[in-house]
Amino acid sequence: MAAQRRRLTILGLDGLSLPLARRLAELHRLPAVASLATAPSARTVPSELPELSPVNWTALATASGPETHGVYGFTRLDPTDFSLSLTDFSHVQAPTVFDRLGEAGLTSRVVNLPNTYPARPIPGMLVSGFVAPNLHRACHPPMLAAMLEQRGYLLEADTTRGAAEPDHLLAQLRQTIASRRSALDLLWDDLDWDCFCLVLTETDRLFHFLLPAALDPDNHLFAPITAVLRQWDELVGEVLERHHDLPEPKRFITVADHGFTETITEVDLNAVLRDMGLLRLRHEPRDEWDTTAIDPASRAFALDPSRVYIHTSDRFPHGPVPRPRPPPSPGPSATAWPPSSTTASPSSSRSTPATTSTTTPPAHRTWWPRPTPVTSSRPSSTA
Repeated sequence: MAAQRRRLTILGLDGLSLPLARRLAELHRLPAVASLATAPSARTVPSELPELSPVNWTALATASGPETHGVYGFTRLDPTDFSLSLTDFSHVQAPTVFDRLGEAGLTSRVVNLPNTYPARPIPGMLVSGFVAPNLHRACHPPMLAAMLEQRGYLLEADTTRGAAEPDHLLAQLRQTIASRRSALDLLWDDLDWDCFCLVLTETDRLFHFLLPAALDPDNHLFAPITAVLRQWDELVGEVLERHHDLPEPKRFITVADHGFTETITEVDLNAVLRDMGLLRLRHEPRDEWDTTAIDPASRAFALDPSRVYIHTSDRFPHGPVPRPRPPPSPGPSATAWPPSSTTASPSSSRSTPATTSTTTPPAHRTWWPRPTPVTSSRPSSTA
């Protein structure tokens, strides 16, 4: 008799730290999220640094940190002229988990995973997530685009009017929730897959603009936010029910990329570096993204959010800071660290973020505990 097919379900909840999930579940009466957030296996773990969506979702997709997969933010800096460009799937320097599963003869279905645009062939099916401007370039195989288009699939909510027109933002989020449900219906039911990954990004979009309202029952937007969150929770519950109905053996993972908190103070790091004499400008920046204003004589500069670059000659052709020397090898009397007898843990290759005011509440995963979770929070004004 043939062995029973083993299946894995991955549910991503963007911007939802474990403490925030518990608070929202209580405030807005969200039974599905409450069942996840109060599960004995639920725990917090540190996000990768920088604690940004493309960094952490790519870490999930590749089972590696940014030092391996090569994604450090939404943008990439040209070391020659300091021009900025958007990061996309083509910049990922490590094979994905889905590629590795394919090498083992296993098939994946992936929906709305950030930083997978433009879609490239994987052993299975892929619908790219943010940033994905074109549906036909966001789908593998290409036939998926027409099928989703017929269902009115919306790749991303229009957030450009989020601050000024919250009703428009909430309507857009309702539409993207419906779109994710449509993709789930389309790609799940035949069960011709071994790994199914669905990422819901509505909480991230909501909290960037309306987190205070979502946490304040007296706010006039609290009720319409509750309606959106309950629609979102119903979709989470449907995923849980579908997974429950799968035959054994099976496994379920839920994971977030970062958390949110209310902004108290914002610090302009480039202003600090300029005041310290480390950053010079060759002309007044046109806007906050005009990195061409950086003078080659600068010794340091910062990119959003809190990525400080030392302008070294080994990384930048015009860098004035000498290439750092490697540290000396420990001598006979020195103590190497970690000791050679130490057994490395799964998380030993990456350090735990320091507990500063700019780090994030850790993402929560139910399958891989990591030591010493941080307790500080990431400002809601960052992506």
